[in-house]
Amino acid sequence: MKNVGFVIAGLVLAGAMGCGGSGSPAAIAPDPEVGGSQVRVAGKMSNQIASTAPGGLAVFGFTGAITKAYWSDANPTPEEGEIVVKTRTPRGPELRAMELDGTNQRVIATLSASAENIAVSPDGAWLYFVENYTLKRTPMAGGTPATILTDVFDFCLTPSGSKVVVHRPVAQALSVINSNGSGLVDRISGVPVDTDVIGCSTENHAYFARDVSGSAPQIRGFTLGGTLVNDALIAYANAAYSGSVIDAKRESLYYSIFDISSGERRWYAIRLTSGTGGYLHLLRSDLDPNVEFRSMQFLPDDSKMLVMESAQAGAFVAFASDQRYVINRVVQLTDNFSKAAFAPAPTFRTLVGAGNYASGAAMAMFSEKGNRTPAVVLADCTTRASMTLTRISDDNDGTLIYQIGCDNLTKLHYTKSNSFAQVGVIGSLIGLKGAFIAFNAETGRVSNIVTFTKKPSVKRTPQGIVLEGGELVDHFDGDGKRKPVAPRITF
Repeated sequence: MKNVGFVIAGLVLAGAMGCGGSGSPAAIAPDPEVGGSQVRVAGKMSNQIASTAPGGLAVFGFTGAITKAYWSDANPTPEEGEIVVKTRTPRGPELRAMELDGTNQRVIATLSASAENIAVSPDGAWLYFVENYTLKRTPMAGGTPATILTDVFDFCLTPSGSKVVVHRPVAQALSVINSNGSGLVDRISGVPVDTDVIGCSTENHAYFARDVSGSAPQIRGFTLGGTLVNDALIAYANAAYSGSVIDAKRESLYYSIFDISSGERRWYAIRLTSGTGGYLHLLRSDLDPNVEFRSMQFLPDDSKMLVMESAQAGAFVAFASDQRYVINRVVQLTDNFSKAAFAPAPTFRTLVGAGNYASGAAMAMFSEKGNRTPAVVLADCTTRASMTLTRISDDNDGTLIYQIGCDNLTKLHYTKSNSFAQVGVIGSLIGLKGAFIAFNAETGRVSNIVTFTKKPSVKRTPQGIVLEGGELVDHFDGDGKRKPVAPRITF
């Protein structure tokens, strides 16, 4: 736990009077910021609470006229990121995000044609993809895709995400363009159609494989600016290319080939000592010829690769070691030609002051466990000064349960995933006087929310906290699903 107490990050500034009786205007005091280690809240707070539960869970809550709240983490872990897949569904082609264990799936965009390649910017803000030979991008939070460049078959982002290396089949060129679509520059001409853009090791060095559909593939490196360098790293005869990936931190390029003469599928690493070429190492010569990795990407901490594994048993989103051993399969997809990309968690998110709470909020809650923020709960009401927040569980209950009350609850949202996407609870309902909110002590996420127009009785039983009577309206679980409202609900 980074911080269980409240931290005052801003100071209220007092106005100063000028001498000689002539007063200067009083300085307007900024709202002080309070919060835990990752979420900061500002406004005229009327109440602040902090609670802990066994297992390291802490929950912070604030009520009042909240003007802003934001989440900030300069170094999010890979576990706080998401996996993005392009796949086909009965609804058509989709770009879908999920957590690293396959849970909390959400649709980012529905497409008219299948995306041929996908990548997420290093800041976790943008998802890039190719649809109908057009490079597009859309916010990871979801939104309308914007066109970056037409005549694109394959692409990769530079390590900073500021530029995109593209293979343009009609122009027969490898080109570089700014990530916003400006500044297109051709670097290599006469590129064959069967060219695979591998990736970038630095802001100035990129790699591609050419003639990948034939029996004499080549892997080459080139510079993105300045004096053009176009070097052949390795060339094969009587072999089939089977995919490659850059590990920028290790300055290595990994790739596999199928040796037509011997029948071996091999896994190699080239150590990139000068930015374009280096030393070749054979890592494995026993790869299963019936198993392919259709996309490969090292996680930011180099701990493993995210891959799309195509095998006789089906297509799987999986994690694999740098030796190409499958560590675990995350989820199976019906589309054997799916692709996967890692989406790092953004380092900053606005919770109040934008979106559903652009005009402010009456209540903000968030949980912390370890170095993560598993859940955020936001609410608003007709008169913000009427909002109350009370813990109804005690230290022996093993979890944290709260009651909010107000004159008229107008908004209530909670997050259930790393994406911080908000689940709306109220909709167009009116006359709500409050809600009960329960957090799962093991995960730190919201487990139940129950709204009411008339407060029920609250009883502590051996089975848990029981709500009974009153006028209960809606019951949502931790997955964002509405559950039947019973006269008696046990948390």
